[in-house]
Amino acid sequence: MLSKLAEILGFDPRRDDANLAGRRYSAIQLSDTPLATGDVYLDTQHALLVTLIQRLHKVTVGVGNHHDLLDLMREVRKYLEFHFLSEENVLRTVRDPMLPQHAKEHSGMLNELSMLISRVQNDRVSARAVRDFLIAWLSEHVQHEAEHFRELMANARAEPA
Repeated sequence: MLSKLAEILGFDPRRDDANLAGRRYSAIQLSDTPLATGDVYLDTQHALLVTLIQRLHKVTVGVGNHHDLLDLMREVRKYLEFHFLSEENVLRTVRDPMLPQHAKEHSGMLNELSMLISRVQNDRVSARAVRDFLIAWLSEHVQHEAEHFRELMANARAEPA
């Protein structure tokens, strides 16, 4: 999954891609990928998360400084708060029995990201470590979400009216 996400991101996170320095990002379409949930609202949000990580990658290759990294990490965290609330609302609407566990995972991720921001503020972690953590998390999150949401939608369509 990481290689699929790297392909969508447009870079290989295992190497520094200085060619990204001047690159501008266009809207990413997840609809034709295995990462698609089938829900336009959530897929659009996941695409924006991918774009934020692309921006974070630019900071790791020297396009930005420590303050830029912290600002972007705070932006990612705020966006995740919104995104997680959106996901939980959608899951509540479809009466997902896994919602409490899902909300707990969301809370854990926000706490982990807050601790990572604190470590960056104190110069105890590198920008690359932040990027790698977020790519790994996003890969797992989006893949899990896509599979789970597609299953929920298939079950909802299969239920008699």
